[in-house]
Amino acid sequence: MQDRKSQIVDNAQQLIDLNGYGGFSYGDLEKALGIRKASIHHHFPKKEDLALAVLDKVTHYLLDKEAFLLSKNWSGFEKIWGLIGHGCEESACSGRICTIVSLQHDFLNLPKTVQRKVESICQLERRILSEILSQGLDKGDFRFASNPSDKAQAILAMVKGSMHYGRVFGKNHISVIKNDLKLSLCA
Repeated sequence: MQDRKSQIVDNAQQLIDLNGYGGFSYGDLEKALGIRKASIHHHFPKKEDLALAVLDKVTHYLLDKEAFLLSKNWSGFEKIWGLIGHGCEESACSGRICTIVSLQHDFLNLPKTVQRKVESICQLERRILSEILSQGLDKGDFRFASNPSDKAQAILAMVKGSMHYGRVFGKNHISVIKNDLKLSLCA
């Protein structure tokens, strides 16, 4: 059974993914979890503290995903889609978008500590994707003219934008994104 603190973090992440940082309150968590706000404040005195805990969870997820993907003998494209594909598909099917995409949308209204953590995770995502692209270039899986870090930034911008489109167009656009990405990398 999941402990109360983890339940709060998981539910906060779901609410951020659906509504953004400004679109949820401790009252929403109170209703979702059937607990009192005082219990939430016991674990997370401020909403900022809760957001940082959610971002710690995202960081651990990305680091675990990196270790998993880099250990696989998959093609470069399979590794890329393993990193970013779930977020695209999730947004198209459920209306939830990646936590980082949601917080990027709210970035200018976030507390400074949360902004710094979002920036750090964005750099981590870019580093992981750059490493996958570098490996793919070395193996001959990819051909592209820019350096891996710049290509990673372009891919992340496209994919994160597609999550917003997924809310509008549903899952039909995912195959377009996946195919175009594959063509641009593996031509």
